[in-house]
Amino acid sequence: MPSLFAKDDTARTPVFVLTGFLGSGKTTLLNRLLREPSLADTAVIVNELGEVALDHLLVERMEGEVALLRSGCICCAVRDDFESTLRELLARRDEGSLPPFTRVVVETTGLADPAPLVQAVDTNPLLAHFCRLGGVLATVDVVHAPGQLERQWEARKQVTLADWLLLTKTDLAPVPGALPQSLAALNPTAIQQVLRPDDLPSALLTPRPMHRAVHDAAGLLAGRPLGKPHGDVQSFVIEATTPLDWPRLQQWLAALRAQHGERLLRLKAVVSLAGEDAPLVLHGVQHLFHPPLAAPQIQWPAGRSALVFIVRGLDEAAVREGFAACLRST
Repeated sequence: MPSLFAKDDTARTPVFVLTGFLGSGKTTLLNRLLREPSLADTAVIVNELGEVALDHLLVERMEGEVALLRSGCICCAVRDDFESTLRELLARRDEGSLPPFTRVVVETTGLADPAPLVQAVDTNPLLAHFCRLGGVLATVDVVHAPGQLERQWEARKQVTLADWLLLTKTDLAPVPGALPQSLAALNPTAIQQVLRPDDLPSALLTPRPMHRAVHDAAGLLAGRPLGKPHGDVQSFVIEATTPLDWPRLQQWLAALRAQHGERLLRLKAVVSLAGEDAPLVLHGVQHLFHPPLAAPQIQWPAGRSALVFIVRGLDEAAVREGFAACLRST
């Protein structure tokens, strides 16, 4: 009997999973890929941890469930589950209500286990008949990766499943001498590539003939807490509806990372500042905060600020109290 999955690979849409730990540069890489004219026929699915979705705004402005980006790519956010989102994209492409696309990129949250996505594309008959896994790309932050690989099972799992290991933040620090060996010990078959700001490997979204088997990473789940998939990691959002005073906000954030940097896994924010027309985008990982970036291209309500925190063992109430004090001083 012919296999259900015997359809010619060239007729199946390749799906690439873009993973990597919190703050490792996934959205930055995605933006760079989407600016490539040769990748204009790409559909993007964005998933993230947190009550307020910000990453898709940093990719491009979205209107409704699916948006046509200025680059020509298609972008949507996961509203229900990955499989139904992907099936809807494929169906709308085939019926002509979306422009044609030849590949799909799925950006996961930084705490995601990419294995279920890989399994879904590979083994779900409703997907595997129309899609194939093009490859798994994992961003690795050279500044924080040594500690993350030691402490975070999610970071190790992401590395183990990858076809490409993309070393990021090399403009901030050199690659630690032992890091390539540590990565190779977890995943000896992956291609390690230093990702430089002025050099984007052209083959990243070229399907690989072989990819890592999901079961290769099964041993990394030993000791994973049941019923609480991310241990004591939590995500919360702090919002404001009036413009913030930048010096006071900056002082509060500096004190927060100085006192609790090890527990501040990720900060991403869009804030409105007094006296500024454009919103400001903030990114932080533990003690390292990137320079703020004005984002006039983002449609953002006047006066609104949203700060998304992903923390481990950091008291949410204390963070909220500090922000409230910052507001009271304005």
